[in-house]
Amino acid sequence: MIVLFFVAIVMINLRVESPHGKSGHEQSSGAATVHTLVSSEIQYKSAYGDYTPDLKALGGSADQCQKPTRAHACLVDEVVTNSSAANPKSSYYFTVNAGPSANTFIVWGIPLDSRYRVFCATDDGMVRFSAPGAGVASTSYAACKALPAIPN
Repeated sequence: MIVLFFVAIVMINLRVESPHGKSGHEQSSGAATVHTLVSSEIQYKSAYGDYTPDLKALGGSADQCQKPTRAHACLVDEVVTNSSAANPKSSYYFTVNAGPSANTFIVWGIPLDSRYRVFCATDDGMVRFSAPGAGVASTSYAACKALPAIPN
């Protein structure tokens, strides 16, 4: 219930701030996917004792998902885990990496359109964003923590 409320607020906020219908939808999708990845990291840690080494470990193919493992936990759709600059999901691609210490992680939602917001989150669960079109110079843990959080 809380996740649905969060996604609804994000979608409303981005839709109000964006005069372009499609970009508002794509940016809402980018923020919601980052939030989903945070939730998936928490589920993964609960099941396997630590956070994932990368985005691929959160997903898996249909065959691999017959029996989820540490390498393919099947918590996230393949469209997300296979996203890249050449193969985006709603104009974004996503990364998940270990943070600066063992119990930390960093998630980034990076837009292909330079006018869109960049989204990120860390193990604190707060989804953060850049100003529209601002981008980010680094996809580090510290760079994410320096961005403002989406208000609850």
